Amino acid sequence: MKWDRAKRERSCWGSLVELKLSALEKQAADALRRARRLPIGADRNDLRQLAMGLLWLHRNGMAALMKRRLDNAVEAAASVAGYGRETRPAAE
Repeated sequence: MKWDRAKRERSCWGSLVELKLSALEKQAADALRRARRLPIGADRNDLRQLAMGLLWLHRNGMAALMKRRLDNAVEAAASVAGYGRETRPAAE
């Protein structure tokens, strides 16, 4: 297809350079292809979400994923620590 070729090749000072897809990009493309064959529903949405997650991981790298997990863990710990400290009216 012309569109696929144009998408994968970029012009660089007059020469064409073939872009190599990473393993994560290949897995994401495969998941999207499988999702297209499924009827509309939860299974299709799961595959699409998987593909989006793989592309996010490819773009942001493992360091960003670990930072995000750490931030979520700190947030969860803070919410658990503050759970029992609700303000109660003083007993008279």
